[in-house]
Amino acid sequence: MGPVHHERSGHGGSQVPGPGRRRATPRRAARGGRPDLAAEHLHDVRSPTLLIVGGRDSIVVDLNRVAARHLRAEHRLEIVPGATHLFEEPGALAQVAHLATSWFLAHCT
Repeated sequence: MGPVHHERSGHGGSQVPGPGRRRATPRRAARGGRPDLAAEHLHDVRSPTLLIVGGRDSIVVDLNRVAARHLRAEHRLEIVPGATHLFEEPGALAQVAHLATSWFLAHCT
């Protein structure tokens, strides 16, 4: 299996490589991230991308919806109902883990 990238909360800038550089990351998941911060580069993302956002984090949900429209690669936006930005609610991180595991299993085999 090749490289896998898990984007931690709030750091959308690492969604893409630095200026003039390309990075081979064949699969990607972002939890509560801000891909909008890398908006000008989202069309360059080639790896399948899963965006996971807490349903009670309405601003970030909207930002991820806009960002998803700029992705050319296969992508999916998953919203965890009742979860806030840090997924601190009981069971929220378990849902994130399940979504990410399912995504990676589907894209790593």
